[in-house]
Amino acid sequence: MEDYNGFEEQDAFGTCGPYSVAHASLLLGRPTPVKKIKKSAGYKEGSVRSRIVEFIGGPSMDAFKNIFNDEDGGTSPDQIKRALSAAGFKFKVIQEFDISSAKKKLDDELLRGHPVITNVDFDDHWNVVAGKIGNKYLVVDSWPDSASERFLLWTWKELLDDDEGCWNSSCERCNDDADPDSDDREYGEVWCNRCDGSGEVGTEFGACPKCNGTGVLSCPRCNGNGEEYYGISVTPKVSNSLTLTGNLKEFYNYVADDKDLQTYWGEMLADLLVVFADRNADGAVKVAVSDWIKQNRLSIVESLSYWYQELQRTQIERDLDCYLKVAKAYNMLGPITNETIIDFVSCFAASLYEWYLY
Repeated sequence: MEDYNGFEEQDAFGTCGPYSVAHASLLLGRPTPVKKIKKSAGYKEGSVRSRIVEFIGGPSMDAFKNIFNDEDGGTSPDQIKRALSAAGFKFKVIQEFDISSAKKKLDDELLRGHPVITNVDFDDHWNVVAGKIGNKYLVVDSWPDSASERFLLWTWKELLDDDEGCWNSSCERCNDDADPDSDDREYGEVWCNRCDGSGEVGTEFGACPKCNGTGVLSCPRCNGNGEEYYGISVTPKVSNSLTLTGNLKEFYNYVADDKDLQTYWGEMLADLLVVFADRNADGAVKVAVSDWIKQNRLSIVESLSYWYQELQRTQIERDLDCYLKVAKAYNMLGPITNETIIDFVSCFAASLYEWYLY
């Protein structure tokens, strides 16, 4: 079976990028395994030691060069874009240096139902702004290990606060222009291009008129604040795709404190898509999948209790209720045929075996 991830904690330091792509894909009803995301992104992970082992195991020029790669994990914006394209999504970059403009662009994308993968903590982390519930932003974060902190509700101020959301990253222009051997340039400044940072010009070494002898100028890109607000808006390529973004309040109430539902969300969604994906099946009547599960609850539980007598009936009932919540959160509609209950019970049975008996 495909290993579909739910809204889970990242599996290692530096894997927040792939997990953010996986979480955005779940929000838009298209479960994508983290393993596939890492591969399509070209994600590299591991210590120098593991890179040396990789080179010894299969010597090549690329493996040799990778030994000297100073990035121990981590995902670049271009890698995230590649992974989104491979997973069947379109994307749009938000890159602003003004707080008001950044807020407007973020709100506009969320209003359209497009989650935004944001670069936070000065380029150290990625997370996903799923949308808004009231005047607060719902953030999905792969870093914390507590189920109660996987989903965060923040005001705009908290989203920016260094101790909370910290939505900001370093301006590439003045950050890349830094001289590691000098303390003369402040954050948000660039070296003067007339005097090359010396503060002096001419044979008499007079004060540079462009920088008034300081050797530095305010960064023209970020207007001297040293920060930028960067995000990648994610859009489904198919207009009728399933999405949670229009039903965030109910979704949040389901998953906020339910670690099991967070973990198995992707697998349950994948099962439902297998059974109910063909919405245009000839002669099939489309109904709300959550209503269909309610109507057939007793027969589904009876069948699985008979097959798996080692499982408690209450556990089967609870997991079936989780399927119902997933279907309801997406407002999923599906075709109902004579084979539907057989298909659903078969998928559910396979998942139960994998979760508890394998």
